[in-house]
Amino acid sequence: MFKKKNYKFLITALILLLNVNYNSLALSQQKSVTEEIDEQLNNKGENSISVEIDETPNIQDLLRELFIESLLALAIVLIGLLTRYFTKKLDEANKKISIANEKVEGIEKPAKLEPHETINSVMVVGLGGSGKTSLIKVIVGDGNPEKRTGSYEIFSEQITMPADSPKKLCKIYISDYAGQSYLEGLIRGFIEQQKIPYSPMRYGYITSLILVVDLFAPPKNPIEEVSKSRDLDDDRINENIRMWNESSISAIFGMLTKNLKYICLFINKIDLYDAIIDKQEIKKVYEPIIDILAKRSLGIKIEVYIGSALNRNIGPIEEDLKNSSIDII
Repeated sequence: MFKKKNYKFLITALILLLNVNYNSLALSQQKSVTEEIDEQLNNKGENSISVEIDETPNIQDLLRELFIESLLALAIVLIGLLTRYFTKKLDEANKKISIANEKVEGIEKPAKLEPHETINSVMVVGLGGSGKTSLIKVIVGDGNPEKRTGSYEIFSEQITMPADSPKKLCKIYISDYAGQSYLEGLIRGFIEQQKIPYSPMRYGYITSLILVVDLFAPPKNPIEEVSKSRDLDDDRINENIRMWNESSISAIFGMLTKNLKYICLFINKIDLYDAIIDKQEIKKVYEPIIDILAKRSLGIKIEVYIGSALNRNIGPIEEDLKNSSIDII
């Protein structure tokens, strides 16, 4: 419990204390005899001195008194050392408990908020090249992702709420997974987020889902300029419909809970359609996906927007996300 130097200190202190007490007692005895002789010299003269000296003082009483005093002093020193030791250990235990509680809370809850803030954690899904990242950057800006786990990225943005709102700031976190052509990649990235303390993508706290589909396939060469077309890309549209079938969408909703507040189907790349735009006709081509979303939405209204993320035309998605943010208790 104590270091070796503490034992040396206690032994030294005890020896000094015993020596001081012993010397004090001897001096006291000698002084008492000397005072008695002086008194008789003054009163009766030098020839009539009669001093009775007890040559056999009660050594046991002296030693007992000395031992008790030394023991008390030693006890005081020990109490001080024990108090310091256990205070240190208690502080260490409280620190460990605090760290453990922080880890448990971090696994259970998403990003921390201030009292004046709300949060909206947004899951964005879509085929590779559909325009997910372009849409995200319209919402959060062109900055780098705040968090990255493998190919899974989380972007964030803070949006000021209306002046009459009791909350003044909305934090939006949006997840993006590179190459979501395969659903297992999305699911794997989501599971990894559950291991990260205070992840914005904590299960039970995702409040928005945006499914991005497109009207035209991405170019095979990223630097290739895409020309407009008077005809929609039926192959690409069918690829989206095959990918986001009932099983796939059910798997996505398995990662969501009743805290889901907002569902949006964003039909991207309208800027490449070089014809008169009939939005109702364009929505019809994606009716199979819209119907499946409606079936799984638990009464949440499905917002369907047609636009161009590249041209920053995404409709009122930003306002919708702000309005569907929540408090975390």
